[in-house]
Amino acid sequence: MSPAPVLPRIAAALLWLASPPDDRPSVLADFEDAYAEQRHAGRGAALCWCAIQVALSIPPLLVRRLRVTRTPRTQGASMAATFLTDVRYAARLARRAPLVALSTIAAIAGGIAAATAVVSVMESVFLRPLPFARPDELVQLSTIIERFGSAAELNYLDADDIRSQAATLDGVAQYDAGAGTLRVHAGEPAQSVTVLSVDRHLASVLRVAPALGRSFESAEFVDGGPDVVMLTNRFWRERFGGDPAIVGASLEMGSGPAMIVGVLPPAADWFPSGGSDLWTPLTFPATSFLNQRGSIALSAIGRLHQGATLDSAQAELGTIARRLATAYPETNAARRFGVSNLQRAMVGPVRPMMLLLAGAIAALLAIACANIASLLLAHAHERAGEFALRAAIGASHGRLARQLWTETLLLFSAAGGLGAILAGPLARILVARYPGTLPLSSDVSLDVRVMTASLLLTLAAAFTAGLPTIRRSRQWRIGAALARTARGSSGRSTRRGTGLFVSAQVALSIVLLFGGFVLLRTFTSMASVAPGFDPDGVVTIRATIPARQREDAQRMVAVQDQLRDAAASLPGVAGAAHAMFIPFAPGSWGDGYRRAGSSDAIGPNGPFAHFFMVSPEYFRVMHVPIVRGRPLTAADDEGGRRVVVVNQSFALRTFPDRDAIGGRIDWNDDVWEIVGIAGNARHESLWDDFDPDVYVPRHQVPRGNTWLLIASARPASALVAELQQRARAIDPAILLSDAEPMRQRLADSAAPERFRAAITSTLALIALGLALVGLNGVVAYSVVTRTKEIGIRLALGERPAAVRRGVVGDALRALAGGLIPGTIASWIVGRWLVSASLVRTDLRLALAAVACAFVVAGAAVAAGPAWRASRVDPVDALRHD
Repeated sequence: MSPAPVLPRIAAALLWLASPPDDRPSVLADFEDAYAEQRHAGRGAALCWCAIQVALSIPPLLVRRLRVTRTPRTQGASMAATFLTDVRYAARLARRAPLVALSTIAAIAGGIAAATAVVSVMESVFLRPLPFARPDELVQLSTIIERFGSAAELNYLDADDIRSQAATLDGVAQYDAGAGTLRVHAGEPAQSVTVLSVDRHLASVLRVAPALGRSFESAEFVDGGPDVVMLTNRFWRERFGGDPAIVGASLEMGSGPAMIVGVLPPAADWFPSGGSDLWTPLTFPATSFLNQRGSIALSAIGRLHQGATLDSAQAELGTIARRLATAYPETNAARRFGVSNLQRAMVGPVRPMMLLLAGAIAALLAIACANIASLLLAHAHERAGEFALRAAIGASHGRLARQLWTETLLLFSAAGGLGAILAGPLARILVARYPGTLPLSSDVSLDVRVMTASLLLTLAAAFTAGLPTIRRSRQWRIGAALARTARGSSGRSTRRGTGLFVSAQVALSIVLLFGGFVLLRTFTSMASVAPGFDPDGVVTIRATIPARQREDAQRMVAVQDQLRDAAASLPGVAGAAHAMFIPFAPGSWGDGYRRAGSSDAIGPNGPFAHFFMVSPEYFRVMHVPIVRGRPLTAADDEGGRRVVVVNQSFALRTFPDRDAIGGRIDWNDDVWEIVGIAGNARHESLWDDFDPDVYVPRHQVPRGNTWLLIASARPASALVAELQQRARAIDPAILLSDAEPMRQRLADSAAPERFRAAITSTLALIALGLALVGLNGVVAYSVVTRTKEIGIRLALGERPAAVRRGVVGDALRALAGGLIPGTIASWIVGRWLVSASLVRTDLRLALAAVACAFVVAGAAVAAGPAWRASRVDPVDALRHD
């Protein structure tokens, strides 16, 4: 390859002497590029051109060289004036090209708004410290059982041992969050509330004192003591309007009348992760299962001793666990304790979802920036002649770059301001739409840190979108730019630059589209998962029976039966049942058991099952099939023999080598005979494997917690209103709440998957649209700038079909440039989604489907410009320019 021609020495010397020192390299490079292009017409013509251009260029170069140097003060004033001039000029350009300006502002404003909203939520959830004294000292305690994993709970007696033996902890407190009902005034409907039953240590561990009234007293933590409550600050303001006179008033709760003794400070609204409405003293009789070593049912937190670390606390808890395992081998032999930072433990479950959302927003903003960069580059190329002329009369590359940066920053400043305005409402929508309760999100706001992040995002977006144009401006040589303007061609370098942007958009869009597809596929596939019962036509209602009716077990069961019979007698009701726990509602009874007469271990070291106390009508109302044997009947009462119905999973695990019918198990200090085998049913998640379940007659294990299941197609609100009237005849203090169709409970269980699928799919479709719009713009712009070339090719006999294939081929090559890295990145993202248990689908099939869809969509988008290119009239094209 021969070296590129250089300027004649005399011309180069004259230009070097006439040019300002800072501009000599760029001026000589411009002339060298243009001279190289002229050499194609012949050496003589090139020398003639060079002589004319040097003669015309020396005067303006000398003027710039001989300008009087300004003083620093004058220079500063001039720079300010120049900046204002650039701003005014940028505003005029925006008015002359409103499509470019509006496209930039709209695309970037949406991305900045979404990114800022996510940043504000993440700042509140992950970065803002808990509003308690020395929050870094607060820890969550958990129990780890070898066969069952980790649970954020402690045995009540274990917690007492840790409290007395652990020197690294200043305190250990336990609590239990559950649903309750209350009625402020007689005759009004009962409302469901979240009740936090707390022990005597929780307030001191959190270091909270009441904002109004007093804390609980020692006598109120004794079983059978006075019924008292404290209101959380949020509930006090929302339900009672912040009335300070509420202290001393009474509420009608499920346990009976309870006196309000105080109002908690606002900090308590943050605890636990979902918040609560009321605090009550944690009490239970000495005979309660909570007071036995085998139970693990109460959440626990602690506070590190000043100077202690998580590692030192974990080491000490290990020593205590070994000591308890020696003292109580039957229950504690396989039990260990864990400790973790409280805030990290509270937000841990939502971290994958928030990281997924943040990554999707970042990818979408990057796609928008690439799209805008391509648009700005194409728009700037149309002004190449303008920049060449300004350079010819003395503007340096730095001066042109400042003008371009000013134009870019003006557009992005408007977009960033609009995005910041929209970010607040978007953040509130995100928190409101999040499935369940987003921990620590009650005080999401756009504070200084969030607005700083928004400003940095805007500047980063402006830099990303504007840098390619600025870099390209250094390659606009005076002569070459004028020559390209005269030819009406965009040049290979410009087309190559915009093609790179399209490839980047394609790569990011494939990742987003793949993520949205697998999440959507995961959600839609849940519709085909059978829960094991028929949720249609079943209405669920929580019934809270007053404490006086629960003092006698058989009287309590009689009240439950009366409620069931009252529900069954309502118009349009085909049947009714009652149960202690129901599917897809909070609460369950997990317990150990063993085969009767065997040497199997019992408790944490033995088999484990979920126990459901139900009335005999449960199987008929819920349409749970009895596979073999018989269901429970009314004869299975208090005086009858102890019988249970188990599901297929229990039968296979417990009696793998024999028929489970007639088998017996030891549980709850009694021997129970299996009389029936029911079909498997899911209770918490449609994705979970079937657990071993045991259905126990309610009369034989009476408990106060009651759910009514009513077989009816009538609205839940109408049923609960009519049933409440009949319940008053049984006991006026009975509270009915949480009326909801079982189908809705099933749908609510899939809310996280639905939320992830909806958010990611929406962002993926936007990304796909942006990428295809960018591809269409690049292809269409390439066709317009190559009109003369295409016309010449057609005039020389090239077939229109070949032109169409060439245009579509260029588009597909740009797609291919992003397809490979996008596919690799998608596979990495997919493996992370699987490891985080966010998706359950075939990644390979999804990846192939997304790649094929992208190729087909890209070809379809390029078909329009390709068709227009093939219909160019060669005569009109040759007249062009």
